Amino acid sequence: MAKVLFMELVRTNPETSLGSENLLRSIFRYLRHSDHVDVRRLPGWKYAIFAKECKNEEPFSELELYNYFLCCYKPNIYYATCDMFVPYASPPYFPKYLYPDLIMLDESTMMQPADLVLMTSKLEKQDLAKPIRYVLLGDMNQLEPYNTMRVLAPVTVSPNKMLLDMNFVPSRLSKVYRCHPAATEVLSKMFYFGSLTSGRIAGDYIQAQLPDSIFPGNGDKAFHFISNNHSSVAVAQSRANSKEAAEVPSSILVITPDTAQKDLLRQSLPVGVRVVTTRKFQGGECDIVVFSCCATALQSEADQKQMNGDDSSTADDSRIQLKNGVTTRVYVISDPSIILVSLSRSRHFTTVFGNKTFLSGIPLWQQFFELCHF
Repeated sequence: MAKVLFMELVRTNPETSLGSENLLRSIFRYLRHSDHVDVRRLPGWKYAIFAKECKNEEPFSELELYNYFLCCYKPNIYYATCDMFVPYASPPYFPKYLYPDLIMLDESTMMQPADLVLMTSKLEKQDLAKPIRYVLLGDMNQLEPYNTMRVLAPVTVSPNKMLLDMNFVPSRLSKVYRCHPAATEVLSKMFYFGSLTSGRIAGDYIQAQLPDSIFPGNGDKAFHFISNNHSSVAVAQSRANSKEAAEVPSSILVITPDTAQKDLLRQSLPVGVRVVTTRKFQGGECDIVVFSCCATALQSEADQKQMNGDDSSTADDSRIQLKNGVTTRVYVISDPSIILVSLSRSRHFTTVFGNKTFLSGIPLWQQFFELCHF
């Protein structure tokens, strides 16, 4: 949006645009606080006119500027997650005469069928002039709809899985542009039978410029594992590891699978350090990621009750998975989708904190250590 509005300022002559001076100045004021464009790139004379404040003019609101943007740049494709799209699926944010021909829903493996039905039925009620086509974008190896109750397992499958079960043939993407080539190689062998390739070269990343004290190696690695022997403890129906949290540095994004560990990290790290759970950060990315494994055990007392068939209490360090008609309980630290998402969020490298002795007893983590030569 910022780039489109900036181009409007570039192509418009404010000295001859009678009647639109307030709009142009409002665009200028909006862009002056944008991180995406630099209004100082405008010619000096034009910058001076736009920067002039007029006391008798009421600036356009952000909503008015947004609608102006849509008129300037009518989209024929809308790309967003379901949660992002729904708030904009009705006037005034998204007038129906500006609806696109194609909506691409990202991270669709996390959607429940009911979410998709509600969204599409809402659009159908808009009485659109032409039908909308939908494309579901999602990785079946990553996180699926969250569920901790066996009775709900049959209805908490993603639309992607339903289409695959109906023998729909998906288009497959195999080129990775986010991760370091070394990360792509490791994750491809762990989760994709070696079918992924990197679209980047190692020279694009910062590893080679870092001293060994920050990232050991010669720049050709994407993971750094810091082992410890600390124990985690059960907190309600989650887990936390206070000593591991104390060792996590504070200058990057921190990811952990457990909500209790996330709360503990937010208390121990300086204000402003971003800490999120793996599930909340699927689809996100950051230059450098710290992953706090936290877990040093697979079962708490609450989990044991659930293993015995009591689903009345929910534990966030496990979930119910339906596979081939059989429900099983999967623990987050050994959950392939959690491991994959956690290790693939960084653009440059990921530092992992965890108890190597415990993690080595989990086949996927043992494979990770072997592939990374830890």
